[in-house]
Amino acid sequence: MDLSAASHRIPLSDGNSIPIIGLGTYSEPKLLWATNHVPEMVRPTLERTLRVLQLDYVDLYIIEVPMAFKPGDEIYPRDENGKWLYHKSNLCATWE
Repeated sequence: MDLSAASHRIPLSDGNSIPIIGLGTYSEPKLLWATNHVPEMVRPTLERTLRVLQLDYVDLYIIEVPMAFKPGDEIYPRDENGKWLYHKSNLCATWE
């Protein structure tokens, strides 16, 4: 997983680009990212979050985006043409 600022930029029509995330903030640690919506990935992802936060539980675990990206190490997966790679996932199964 590449967390460098260079890999998290949005190209503008004039050829310049801007960072997706500003102020040095990466992500809210208590949410399920869109690449982990496959039901089998939810529990391990939650357990990893708990380890990172050094907690036994969280009161609320948010499904950040109501659509799934292709599972994998890329945070914003795209194809060779730069289009987002979505994944067909049952949001109800993810929630359960």
